[in-house]
Amino acid sequence: MRHESKNASNVYRVLARIVMPKLNLRPLFVFGCLAFASFAGCSDATWYLDPGFAERKAEKDNRPLVYYFKSFDSTLHRNMYWKVLKSGSVKSELRDTINVELEFGFFDDREKRYGVKKAQTCVFVAPDGSKVGDALSVNPVPTPQEFLAWLRAEKAKWNDLQPTNKQPANDEPGSDATGG
Repeated sequence: MRHESKNASNVYRVLARIVMPKLNLRPLFVFGCLAFASFAGCSDATWYLDPGFAERKAEKDNRPLVYYFKSFDSTLHRNMYWKVLKSGSVKSELRDTINVELEFGFFDDREKRYGVKKAQTCVFVAPDGSKVGDALSVNPVPTPQEFLAWLRAEKAKWNDLQPTNKQPANDEPGSDATGG
């Protein structure tokens, strides 16, 4: 009897090894994690490395761009990344912009266009490619609050440039909806 139960246990183990790998639960796990992160507001802001793609996306979505001209092997870049760009409030504020990381020295045309003279510089750009305000040097690395103040000021400047959808005021008597 004992021998049969041992065989049954072995059969169960063999079946588990055959059947369980076929039940791939990884996609369900990954989907659950992504859903939780997006609902919990924990997702990162997206950073693009291809400026051409980012510019087309910004124009299509009518969203401003934040260019970050970095020096990848720099301690300043690592500190900017971990201490500022990864902070929750900054990530949240960067979710409605198209963010582009560019290695300084490899994108001369954009450096000239936006007047970038050194690495560790951020530039806020309208979807049409025009520079909106002042560039921010992140050397030394700003605090998250300092970066947020710059980013919010640049967004406000860009919003002021947007055409309004308000109807022009009509000051003529009797022109209101009541006919009075």
